[in-house]
Amino acid sequence: MKTIAFYALAAKHCRDLLALAKMMAPLVDARMVFYLPGGAAFADVEVAVKEAGFDCVNRKSVTLRPGTKRHPLIRKSLDAVMTAYVTGRRYVQQVQLKFEALKTDASGSKFESKVDQHMKAHASLVTRHRKFLDEVKPDYIFTESDRSSADLLLLLQECKKRGVKIVLPHLVWSSAHGELWFNRVRYGRCLLSNFQLTRFSSAQKKKMFGEIENHAYRGVTFFPVAETVALNKSVANFTPSWVSGTGMADVVCVDSEFTRKRIVSQGVPESKICEVGDVSYDYLYACQVDREARLKSLRSVYQLAEGRKIVICSLPQYIKLNFDSKKQYCQEMDALLERIALPDVECLVSLHPMARENEIKHVLDKHGAKVLKERLFDVLPLADAFVASASSTLTWALAAGVPAINIDYYRVAAVTKGFWDDFTCLSQVKAPEQLEQALRTALDSDLDFTHDWHLLSRDALFDGNTASRYAEIVK
Repeated sequence: MKTIAFYALAAKHCRDLLALAKMMAPLVDARMVFYLPGGAAFADVEVAVKEAGFDCVNRKSVTLRPGTKRHPLIRKSLDAVMTAYVTGRRYVQQVQLKFEALKTDASGSKFESKVDQHMKAHASLVTRHRKFLDEVKPDYIFTESDRSSADLLLLLQECKKRGVKIVLPHLVWSSAHGELWFNRVRYGRCLLSNFQLTRFSSAQKKKMFGEIENHAYRGVTFFPVAETVALNKSVANFTPSWVSGTGMADVVCVDSEFTRKRIVSQGVPESKICEVGDVSYDYLYACQVDREARLKSLRSVYQLAEGRKIVICSLPQYIKLNFDSKKQYCQEMDALLERIALPDVECLVSLHPMARENEIKHVLDKHGAKVLKERLFDVLPLADAFVASASSTLTWALAAGVPAINIDYYRVAAVTKGFWDDFTCLSQVKAPEQLEQALRTALDSDLDFTHDWHLLSRDALFDGNTASRYAEIVK
């Protein structure tokens, strides 16, 4: 009997892996073991794993990064950084100089102390990872990425040494260089110039930064600079993987031909790629097959008027992502719902997994929008139109034959510029005043999804058999 391990650093991705494991379990003769990072965020995941009948190993959390506080300059510089990325203007150096004023590591000794702290944390992690791998002896490990953290890199390195096959299931669309670069710039700790412009001697610079400069992208390291230096010492042949799939993964699963072409263009070897579909597609497919009965139930549960068209809006959640204050966020969502929750439609809202309903309840009540209690993929095919912002769920709608609208005027949407241009049944809304008309057009038009379905490999992969294709990987 083979053994399959599952590991993710985000609780949401652990739940996604659990859903995949449940679907695969009847199809493969294998022991399935979840390796959880530990901590309060994973307590409910551990309970769910055990209830599903899978083995669970919970390691204690290890603090990887010394605590740092973000400086107000970072928020003030955010718009300038975003403008630099989107427009190509050369504001970056000015922003870097502002960050440099923080003097986060003004002396070589302080910096080297941080490197030592990271190396000690890495050593502790390696010990725990080795213990898990030696006890469980997995043949495969399913994980969220081969780039996301030092924790994951160290685990995958140990897997490689033992011949464990590394599989990246399709959990979410991964960001490419541009968006990652932006996210790392705003925290400051990944800017090489922060450290090279401070009071380091030439010898210190050469010693500490000489080997990692080739790992940087546009003067920014994927991991914080101190951690990058530590990883360069801890990981053999260390090369940070800016694009998920270009690192130590053996198999990279994708949801469509569209995604395959996109990640190949970003450097992922074609030999690694396996088109399996999206686990969410199986839920969407089941909903579409039973559409009439489920639509009747949905109207009854939420008291939706017969004859009115249904609009589902996946509200963007920017508070937890530090893009807006709560007040600004509520103002933006108020303006958004003003144009979506029209008098002659029924508006249902799907909240982001990180969102809290009480943060925005007064805005929802004002517009009569109702919050979905079901998972989005269990109801999305019932909608007459779907609205979201820079979200992979837009392709769920297209795969289910639901007209989609991408809100493309929020700042975060700029980093996915051009991403949706190939889809014909997806409207790009570039300004708030265009939204209502785009929604009316989507509701009233009889769209031909043939082109979009070809991009999404719908005929081959939208069939309720995604789990079977994953099972083939481990047989």
